[in-house]
Amino acid sequence: CTQDEDGPLADTLRAIAAGEHLTTIAFSEAGTRSHFWAQLSMATADGNTITIDADKSWVTAAAHADSYVTAVRAPGATDPLVTELYLVDSGTPGIEIQGPFDGLGMRGNGSSPVRFNGVEIDLDRRLGDPAGGFGVMMSATKDETILPNAAPMMMPTARSSTLPRMMNCRNSFSMSASPWIR
Repeated sequence: CTQDEDGPLADTLRAIAAGEHLTTIAFSEAGTRSHFWAQLSMATADGNTITIDADKSWVTAAAHADSYVTAVRAPGATDPLVTELYLVDSGTPGIEIQGPFDGLGMRGNGSSPVRFNGVEIDLDRRLGDPAGGFGVMMSATKDETILPNAAPMMMPTARSSTLPRMMNCRNSFSMSASPWIR
């Protein structure tokens, strides 16, 4: 990040690092077909104030989080990959948890859709450089999200001698033994 070491954002980041503040990501949006990096939502700028209007479809621990790392299309951008990330306190007016997740998938993680309706925050709540959210999202999620999800697609191209060895190990194989699970 390019922020100063003092101020409300720095204080929040220190609290997160100390385990005193729970934050979660608010990336995924309805209408993006699970492409969490493509943002339909918009941020608008007015001086040093950013206004966020977004419908996030899958926010883990939404009702328990102290803040959300929220991805939105950068102010004035037309390309959904030109994004910015903002750290938004969960008590900011205009944030509405829409109820529990209602769809296929995990249910025990407290995920919920969350609406950001005219949420106003200071520009200094941006994480990273202007229009740099896409790069931050990709660097932060590549090992934990992309690699495990890509493994099944790589299976058909694996050498035929590898698959029988993997099948013989199925009783001792654990996801926690995988190099991308920490």
